[in-house]
Amino acid sequence: MVHIAVFVLAALVSVFGVGGGVFYVPLLLGFGLTFHQAANASLLVIAVTGLGAFLVFHRKGLVDWRLALLLDPAKDVGAFLGGLFAGWFAEGLLFVLFAAVLAIGGLMMMRYQDDESPGADAEARGWARRVGGHAYSVNLVLVLPFCLAAGFFAGLLGIGGGIFMVPLMTIAIGVPIKIAVGTSAFMVCLTGAFGFVGGALAGHFTPSTGLLLAVSAFVGAQVGPRITVWLDKRRLRQAFGVLMYVVAAFMVYRGLT
Repeated sequence: MVHIAVFVLAALVSVFGVGGGVFYVPLLLGFGLTFHQAANASLLVIAVTGLGAFLVFHRKGLVDWRLALLLDPAKDVGAFLGGLFAGWFAEGLLFVLFAAVLAIGGLMMMRYQDDESPGADAEARGWARRVGGHAYSVNLVLVLPFCLAAGFFAGLLGIGGGIFMVPLMTIAIGVPIKIAVGTSAFMVCLTGAFGFVGGALAGHFTPSTGLLLAVSAFVGAQVGPRITVWLDKRRLRQAFGVLMYVVAAFMVYRGLT
């Protein structure tokens, strides 16, 4: 049953370029793993989910390589440190932090717009980019510290960080949604991998769980991007946002009991 759930979740979250850790961790907790074990297994699943989705988006020319390679190192360093030092945090605190991330991510998921064109001032805000016929610019002073922080919480909590990166790229930078999703999928893959390595070095890896779930996630991530054209992404995104608040309430309950 857990493999079917991971397959379905991977197919859905890959549509948005997010890793799905906000759902994988509570799911694995429900199957009896500790928070640290669930977070580490989730990071491995996120890495292969991102890889599967990235391969599809790359073939469609929807990945801004230079942007990804610029932003990703800070995010990966943060993810490695978060995974490595996760054991320093009490499980009760991690539950509450996870709920807070869910609440913020849910709000961002429901508020950001599927706007294909950047704002009129895009060219005046930093590093000018042009990919797939779309022009936008990157404010590095804003984005790089955010990437480091997003990576740390990704590794600490077992999430991919895409739930923040896609809205950040579309709202703060003006990246067209399709390119933001494809670029985020690549970044999520690496962030999940670095966070997983950090957690594994700290002794939180359970091979019998993580490896089998990774296979289910990879297959699911191959499906999601291919069905994007048939989905009403706005309604699905709003439903995801509501679900995040429900899961956040569950995580607060688990953390306080």
